[in-house]
Amino acid sequence: MKRKWQIVSLFFMLLFLASCGAGNEAKDSKEALKNRESPSAKSLETGFKLWVITDVHYIAPSLHDDGKKFDFIVSTSAGKDLNYQTETLEALVMQAKKEQPDVLVVSGDLTLNGEKQSAIELADYFKEIEKNGTEVYVIPGNHDISDGWAKKYRGDQAEATEQILPKDFKSIFKKNGYQQAISSDPTSLSYLVAPRKNLWIMMIDSNKYSWSASKGAPVTSGSIREDTYQWMSENFQLAKEQGAKIIPVMHHNLMDHNQLVNRGFTIDKAENLQDFFAKEKVDFVLSGHIHAQDIASLDVKGHKIYDIVTGSFMMAPNPIGEFTYQDGSFTYQRQTTDVDGWAKETGATNLDLLQHSAYLAENMQKDGESFAIGQIYEEQWADKSQLDSVATFIGNANQRFFGGESYVAPENVKETQEQLAKNPAYQVLQQHPESSLTSYIDSIYIDQDTNNVQMEFPFN
Repeated sequence: MKRKWQIVSLFFMLLFLASCGAGNEAKDSKEALKNRESPSAKSLETGFKLWVITDVHYIAPSLHDDGKKFDFIVSTSAGKDLNYQTETLEALVMQAKKEQPDVLVVSGDLTLNGEKQSAIELADYFKEIEKNGTEVYVIPGNHDISDGWAKKYRGDQAEATEQILPKDFKSIFKKNGYQQAISSDPTSLSYLVAPRKNLWIMMIDSNKYSWSASKGAPVTSGSIREDTYQWMSENFQLAKEQGAKIIPVMHHNLMDHNQLVNRGFTIDKAENLQDFFAKEKVDFVLSGHIHAQDIASLDVKGHKIYDIVTGSFMMAPNPIGEFTYQDGSFTYQRQTTDVDGWAKETGATNLDLLQHSAYLAENMQKDGESFAIGQIYEEQWADKSQLDSVATFIGNANQRFFGGESYVAPENVKETQEQLAKNPAYQVLQQHPESSLTSYIDSIYIDQDTNNVQMEFPFN
């Protein structure tokens, strides 16, 4: 019995010491930041360029053999390209070298399912990008930490592989934000960087995960810890004192981007975070998670906030969100990673690479068609004579939505609705009002909020 109480006492002593250390780290960070005249000697300048990519879902080639089991993973990847990931990343490295962005932000789901080897190899690509002067900052997504789905694929078998634990993530990507941090949250993987004297970027860990290895599926939903709110509040106050503006980045969405599909994607208790950002006069937030190119906006107590999601980097058209600063505002433009150009320049002969844009579009089309056909059979439609027509329509609509092309200006809404009503495949869907495909199309086809690929945001 005495031995048992000694162990219990030792446990609580270690817990107490750990919490004291965390408190001192936060205090030291706060004091250090207060005492620094400026985290960066250089102020935000005209032409400053920030890139953002998200949902890379990279899997190290050494973790699969292109066998039967991995083919199944590829076929069920929901439009993500798992075949040419290394080539796409090499194209990104080349493009960054040519265009010289000042900062590259990666807003989560760096790996397919939290494989440690995938993270190690991905960090090497970021190292190459940083050699040319671009600062790379990363934050985990819901698939990156303690993910029980972390597997390696051999033949027709899937075997467990080493997972990324929280300490691993911080160590592997130490040169991609954590070492540059001017403040770190002791209770999560959140941190703050200052690429310019008056421009700070807050990388917020919004994920739910175990601190040890897991056997289960990753948690889709996200939340902000109370301690993290406190850390954020202190840093926003410090930013005000030093005349800096903060851009928050997180994996989960600040607001709903789709009226039908948002549970688990929009952060838990979103109203609290929306109120917090409105109070701090945040103009826009960068997030990911939904894989679709979409910009949503919300008026919160008289302050308008935008939630900017650049599409998944491994889906058509390998998007990069590019922010360029000029005259007190940021212009956002969705760009494309030029894999076609990279393939031509490096002497590639594979048509999937030389015509990569077309290859990705075909992937998305086929995925949408398979989804539609699966739903029609699951719902047991009596008449399947129009199955191909409906499947093609769903595939086209998916490309339009995930590519950010679903925005319709107010003056064009009526005309678009009339054209949609005349579409034979849509008319078939209207004959099945209870079908999930019908409600799905109605939720994605016409976006009346904002342009999803190009916007200008004040940034005073």
